[in-house]
Amino acid sequence: MSFAFERIVVTHPSKKRKLVKVATDGEVARLQMPLEFRVSHKPLLLLKPEPAVAEANRS
Repeated sequence: MSFAFERIVVTHPSKKRKLVKVATDGEVARLQMPLEFRVSHKPLLLLKPEPAVAEANRS
């Protein structure tokens, strides 16, 4: 996957608003504006179960 940017800064249109609710992995936190997002050059390594284990755990 590739992104058209390496870094992006998100601001709020209202200069009065300093905090914004942000959800990551189901956790909600209030973070101070502006928010800065950066794309890592390193790959994100994920673990994937074997197909038989995944099938056995499906609901």
